[in-house]
Amino acid sequence: MRFNFLFFTLLPAALGLLFNYFFPGIHFKGLILLFLMVVLLPQFTEWDASILRDVLTKLKPLSLIVVIGFLLSPLWAYFINNTLLSNSQIFVVVGFTLFAVAPGNLLATVFTDIRQGDASLPLLFYTVSYLLALVFVPLWSQLLLGKIVPIPIVIIMRSFFLVIGVPIIVAIFIRRFLLRNATPKGVKKIKSILKIVSSLCFAAIFFIIFAERGGLLFSQPGLAVKIIPAAAMLMLACMLSGLALSKIFGLSRAATEGVMIAGATKNAFLGMAIAASAFSNKEAIVVALCGPLTQLPFMIFYVTIMGIMMKKIRM
Repeated sequence: MRFNFLFFTLLPAALGLLFNYFFPGIHFKGLILLFLMVVLLPQFTEWDASILRDVLTKLKPLSLIVVIGFLLSPLWAYFINNTLLSNSQIFVVVGFTLFAVAPGNLLATVFTDIRQGDASLPLLFYTVSYLLALVFVPLWSQLLLGKIVPIPIVIIMRSFFLVIGVPIIVAIFIRRFLLRNATPKGVKKIKSILKIVSSLCFAAIFFIIFAERGGLLFSQPGLAVKIIPAAAMLMLACMLSGLALSKIFGLSRAATEGVMIAGATKNAFLGMAIAASAFSNKEAIVVALCGPLTQLPFMIFYVTIMGIMMKKIRM
């Protein structure tokens, strides 16, 4: 996990900053959306009809995650925008809000599993979150940002269909014509190749964002210092909301971990796609700072601290 964070997130971001320093003003227009389609492709190849049945069997905890991710998180973001991020530039508020209103992260399953929680909850929520985001992301964008910046709803919807629709169509083709006729060993190999290509495209996205707009961090060195604590506070607020709701509704410890982690983690891919296509790479840099550059260390810190506390309790 730490290696992936360093190699696929920090390293490409650092190389992007270096590139921007020596070659400012170079643009890679259109490549971010293209790479995002490839990043999401392996995840959509795992979809099947059994997902609906699994969702129905775990409706209560999944409903709580929906409440946290799509209702409480935007409200927490509004509060943080008016406190920690008050008097910030518009692109900071827009980027932070886009990060907050798009919940769902596949890595939440890994962290939930580490905490011995119900890892199926974040996986199921991540799967259905795209359909919910299609409604809630444009809605919250208009409600929270409509007064300070024009919201290009048509472009946001187009970004959704490109980033989600195209990978789904390609994934259906792969499953029907490649995976169905392949041997078990062949299926494993194809999925492995898709995951490698996906990881490389994810690294390329970070490189492009910081190569194009990394100058912001040179001209405004306090930007990261302002954004990262705000993102961490948002995640902490969502986790505590998940803990409170889980206690109120009497969920098990395993389900509580799933609700807390799934409700707190965000879909940085989606946030960056909307930022880059509907706004600019300024907003995309903010999403990147909030996303893997804050989210992953935050979750690693959480599972590490909780693991230490559990060991002390057992002793």
